[in-house]
Amino acid sequence: MREDFPGEKSIDAPANDRAGSRSADPPVLLSVRNIVKRYGSAVAVNDICLDIREGELLTMLGPSGSGKTTLLMMLAGFVAPTEGEMLFEGANVAPLPPEKRNFGMVFQGYALFPHLSVFDNVAFPLRVRRQPKHVVREKVLSALKLVHMEPFAGRMPKALSGGQQQRVALARAIVFDPKVLLLDEPLGALDRQLRASLQDELKALHRRLGTTFVCVTHDQEEAMSMSDRVVVMREGRIVQIGEPAAIYSRPQTRFVANFLGESNVLGAPVVASDGGRSVIELAGGRFPVGGATTEPGEACLSVRPEHISIEYDPPDREAGEIALEGHVRDVTFVGADYRVHLDTEAGPVIARCRTSEQTRIPGAGDQVWAKCRASAVWRVIND
Repeated sequence: MREDFPGEKSIDAPANDRAGSRSADPPVLLSVRNIVKRYGSAVAVNDICLDIREGELLTMLGPSGSGKTTLLMMLAGFVAPTEGEMLFEGANVAPLPPEKRNFGMVFQGYALFPHLSVFDNVAFPLRVRRQPKHVVREKVLSALKLVHMEPFAGRMPKALSGGQQQRVALARAIVFDPKVLLLDEPLGALDRQLRASLQDELKALHRRLGTTFVCVTHDQEEAMSMSDRVVVMREGRIVQIGEPAAIYSRPQTRFVANFLGESNVLGAPVVASDGGRSVIELAGGRFPVGGATTEPGEACLSVRPEHISIEYDPPDREAGEIALEGHVRDVTFVGADYRVHLDTEAGPVIARCRTSEQTRIPGAGDQVWAKCRASAVWRVIND
């Protein structure tokens, strides 16, 4: 899969390529201020504040009912907020209809006109804006070339595969050079292999255009692999915002730890504080761990399965290492890894052991030790 589109020119892109010249701290382009959406007594979006930076690919991630799609529809103008404002380049666009915001939109179901050809579908936004015919042709062919659909310009949507229809929907959304592109579950209707392929294409298209992308998904892998920042939502609120690697390795709550990837959640008493870190007592030792709070009491701890190794002999307890004795309950082969379920003295634990690194495959009933560095353990809020 190509990571870029060499030799191809983005629509109305400056010669220096906007994506390549992006600053380390880009300015805020779109700012959501205290947005609330109520449907009767039900609150779908609850007092959200969010700054969306120029040129970033931001993904709103959450389970069904978290409010992510409602928030995206309010950004697009299809849903009116009950309270709050949305500032685009400093001006409140909350009262404006969708056509006055000039944002591109890609729907999960593509929303192509079945009676129009690929060319005419992509041309539609330009014709609505009364662009001259020669401009329409030039921009449409440029947009189709960017998504590798130029040879299909004369086809009807029903003659295209799902992936091809999604590319046409993308071309239609970018053809008028919007400053913001909104994507609602853009890959949700595709099979797993095609989704992975189009994730790479979306990232490459984002880099090429330098346009601000705001995406909604419930797929954690998709959000992690594509995004500059991820907004994790739950029950109409934002629970954590950050770069994917930071949220994955440093979740603030038990919900985020479990929702964004797989996590072991253990409990251990806090016995002291050390330089802003909690000192926990676990597996016969005391270990300082980072995390959301250093208050005394029972700590809720998160550790990712890939940070846990399996030892078959009692390990030498080196400084900063936690070793939990346990028994193997089940082993699952998942390609690159073995997924090992353990019953330990601290509760159930899952380890992911690299297939290429295993000289001995664990078996059900084996007595083993689950070992990890204390630095891989993170204290989270037990929500």
